[in-house]
Amino acid sequence: IALEIMQQLGYAENPILIYEHHDTSNNHIHIVSSRVGVNGKKIKDNFEGKRANHYLNAILNRDPHQEFNRHLSASLTYQFRTHAQFALLMELNGYKVKKADGQFLFFKHGEKQGCISLSDLDKKIKINETRKNNSAQVKALIYKYRHHYSGILRSNHEDKFTRESKKYESDLTRFLKQKFGFEFIFFSGKDNQMPYGYVLIDHNRRVVYKGSELMALKMLIADTTNKERASINTVSRNEYIKQKDVNSKEEMQPEDEYKMEVQLGKILDDFFEEIERTNYLGDGRTKKRRNRMRRGI
Repeated sequence: IALEIMQQLGYAENPILIYEHHDTSNNHIHIVSSRVGVNGKKIKDNFEGKRANHYLNAILNRDPHQEFNRHLSASLTYQFRTHAQFALLMELNGYKVKKADGQFLFFKHGEKQGCISLSDLDKKIKINETRKNNSAQVKALIYKYRHHYSGILRSNHEDKFTRESKKYESDLTRFLKQKFGFEFIFFSGKDNQMPYGYVLIDHNRRVVYKGSELMALKMLIADTTNKERASINTVSRNEYIKQKDVNSKEEMQPEDEYKMEVQLGKILDDFFEEIERTNYLGDGRTKKRRNRMRRGI
């Protein structure tokens, strides 16, 4: 494929070096050649990136516009509460998003692929606001497993040089993604600053959550495993309290004062069986696993 693209771009008679690279999450190749042709003249490179993408899509028999329509339709099936959250969903599919003239414009493969009006997004957001998003169950799962997996963040830039955008993950976030489809997107400033906020995307239920609605960042990225677990039992307050909503159903709400973890455990106990067995695991092992945890195994 690389050789065919280079031939289409006018480098057919030039020496070419192709090598595979693994410095990002996507394995890819690099192509090195010379812009000077065998006739001693410069090879035309006008819109070379756009042309290369065009040839690649043709070789792979891929229609970028149909691909965009699929990604747009899929993103609209998620529950999101802001324009930025929707833009993030599209960015995860590889699109560059620009706002102009009351629209979001989406670019990929070197050209515009489509757009959507912000007024249409506002209508979708109003519908989403009327739907229950099960944030209490997500909170319960995060709170439960943060005592079994470290929340300390690691960057994909550590110990290597890469131009890939900076991303963070921890043992906790990786486990929750593999187990429940929770993808954590952390936001950080320039100059290698640590994240100042995050968004959680529940891909199983197709819901986007603002991180602060679920758990404070400083608590999420803390290492509460092993030795620190004992201290959490005595000082961990200000995460959840039990309230009754208008339908007399239990919900977990963030508050300024922490509840004791023992109290929280009682509140969340009823959630675990429903969440893990019915909504996520469905393998009949939940009760046995929970009993082992109660016994400290």
